[in-house]
Amino acid sequence: GGRGVGPTGGARRSCVPLPVDACSADFAAHGLLLGAVTRVGRVTLSGAQWVSCSMGGAEEDLPKWTADVPKPEVSIDYEDGVYRAELTNYVRKGGRVKDIRVRGPARPSRKEAKRDAVELQKAAFKGGSDPALFHVRLRRKELESVKWKKEDLRDFEDVEEIGEVAPKSHNQKKQEEQRKREEEARTHSDVLMRLAAADRPSDAHKPVGPNWKRPGSLTQVPQIAGHPANSWFIHEKQDSTGKYRAWMFFNSATGKYYAQKDTGYLQVGVPNAPQEYPISVRVGSANLASGAGKKLDTAVVLPELHKTGFLLKQPLEFLDKPAALFVLCDGLRNVAAASEFCARKLHTLLLPKLSARASEWEDFELTDLLRDIVEALDALLLASPACLAGCGLAVGLVAGTRLVLGALGGVRCVLCR
Repeated sequence: GGRGVGPTGGARRSCVPLPVDACSADFAAHGLLLGAVTRVGRVTLSGAQWVSCSMGGAEEDLPKWTADVPKPEVSIDYEDGVYRAELTNYVRKGGRVKDIRVRGPARPSRKEAKRDAVELQKAAFKGGSDPALFHVRLRRKELESVKWKKEDLRDFEDVEEIGEVAPKSHNQKKQEEQRKREEEARTHSDVLMRLAAADRPSDAHKPVGPNWKRPGSLTQVPQIAGHPANSWFIHEKQDSTGKYRAWMFFNSATGKYYAQKDTGYLQVGVPNAPQEYPISVRVGSANLASGAGKKLDTAVVLPELHKTGFLLKQPLEFLDKPAALFVLCDGLRNVAAASEFCARKLHTLLLPKLSARASEWEDFELTDLLRDIVEALDALLLASPACLAGCGLAVGLVAGTRLVLGALGGVRCVLCR
């Protein structure tokens, strides 16, 4: 059991009538109890796949490191007032290189997140090219109960191998503005001369996924050694102002993908080739008044998440279909303020995370995503005028053949055959 979103006074306990093992108790400790990941196409529960923490196999049985797979990278993310370590691990899956992300626990200081990042990176090197990230996920689980002491954080302010994503300083902003001015100063004739001097574009590799195209003459592409400048493809996405900007890059000569980050261009894994499965999603919602005559519950029904993302400028072009989101918020203390707040906010936190990802989601990544979203929602609620109300919550996310369920408070999720 665990507390609901916002203060519940300990009166409401979470309960999900689904088979979960001991590892699921840690999700409940953070307020969200994730019952299972269900393969909708086969109606098969696979919860043990993403929460298994049993120690199996000897150390010599671990897979060896693959030479042509990029080594793990770590960064520090700052969002919602907390710091998190994020490990990007590259594995070979189905003949392609795929990037899988594992995030550490929320920390109040950057030093603690840096220490988490080093621990996750050590676990990644220990596990080698294991596609299940056995050591990394086990170490991440252990870090959730670790409280770092001052002596553990000594000299971590100067760790150079960790790339940080923190609030930009005044000098960084000035450098970005200068770089933009230099880019705009490039004349059209200079670009045409560069293109004319280049060789014929390479077609050795084809990009995976929809809507890739050749860049325009004025589009900036990565300048990376061994990557011909005339062999780039770009994938564009709308920003908050509605303008289309390149956010992913593919070089047809090398077959490598890159994403644009604050620190430059970061190599990423092969994007997901989205599939549309013959699955029907039918929804319904009913809200009955309480004994006092008030409607305390609020439901969010988004049966076509791709259309919702497009309208909110958060396209989900690399996510399998069907994709849908269902949220049920149960107001507490005979007040609906918190349930209405959570119903309005949850999808606005989830869609940017789904849109920013091009590679295929692993089961455990989807469960981590829901947990992070609910933690962020809880922080927003506690900082809002509805902070004294509180609510229980259940969420269901459909992504292709997978259904991810989570619940806390007095709300229930039931799976039926």
